[in-house]
Amino acid sequence: MNKPVVSIIMPVFRNKDTLARALDSFLEQDFEEPSELIMGIDDANDGTFALAKEYSEKHPDKIKMHTEDYRMGQALSRWKAIMDSKGEYIYFMDADDRLRKDCLSTLVKTMRNTGADCVNCSFYQIDEKEKEKAFFSSSSATYNKKEAITAFLWDISFRGFLWTKMWKREIIEKRPLLLLSDHKDMFEDVAFCLSMLSYCEKIVCIKDPLYYYYKNVPTSAMSVHRTDRAERHLWVFALIRSFLEKNEDKSLVEAFKKTTFRSYLSLLFDLSLDKKYGATKIYLKNVKTEWKELKNLKKPLPQSGRSYTPLLERAWLK
Repeated sequence: MNKPVVSIIMPVFRNKDTLARALDSFLEQDFEEPSELIMGIDDANDGTFALAKEYSEKHPDKIKMHTEDYRMGQALSRWKAIMDSKGEYIYFMDADDRLRKDCLSTLVKTMRNTGADCVNCSFYQIDEKEKEKAFFSSSSATYNKKEAITAFLWDISFRGFLWTKMWKREIIEKRPLLLLSDHKDMFEDVAFCLSMLSYCEKIVCIKDPLYYYYKNVPTSAMSVHRTDRAERHLWVFALIRSFLEKNEDKSLVEAFKKTTFRSYLSLLFDLSLDKKYGATKIYLKNVKTEWKELKNLKKPLPQSGRSYTPLLERAWLK
């Protein structure tokens, strides 16, 4: 096969009931140029690995696998797959979702026509019955770096999901990046995505809904009853602040400052879920205390003694 124009990166873990749907949607794309899909697989002995192997053997030029003998987690699974990829453009999808037939062709065409470093699309949201489809619409807009990060942090019309975005390969090759490699971490795509946006000069958003997001499947993070969502979201906000403060563009720090209210609303939502599923009063208080400290940009970000400080060293990909 000729060098792929697009590489799709897909972390896979306990997806035996949805993986075929995801892979078939890739194979059925109307994109006529070379493309590849690379699965970063964490084997859970549930039949997922066997199914992935079946597809890769049947379509060796299109579908590939990356495995390790340890639990990688979603972020590291993505990164290992990226290292194996060869595409001019990089796109991400999850193994419990699917692509619209013209997803790749539309995104690549937009990348080429606009010269964008990143193109963001809209998506369909599908419930557990697969009957009701809610169309989430992205704004039709062209952003510079500061505008994109501001919109990204507001998380309204420009969402934090990796799977709505196609990137030029050279953007992902920039350093440093934020990569949360602990398989227990959540919201790792938000940190990774923001660090890549900081290297983009032109970001284009289109209204076309090109992705089908299955929100309430068992493998979805929203379907797991956790008691630490808010804390892990707090960690990502701390990493974002740390990253932007080390960036030479002070306007990006200002963008973070102007969106702290929206970030706090996200934390309040997560705190309500944590409380619902049994989080302690001490935990809830600690999250609020650390957030008040984190959002105060007049004081340096603490480098020790906080729940998030261990991440400030290990989350950087340099």
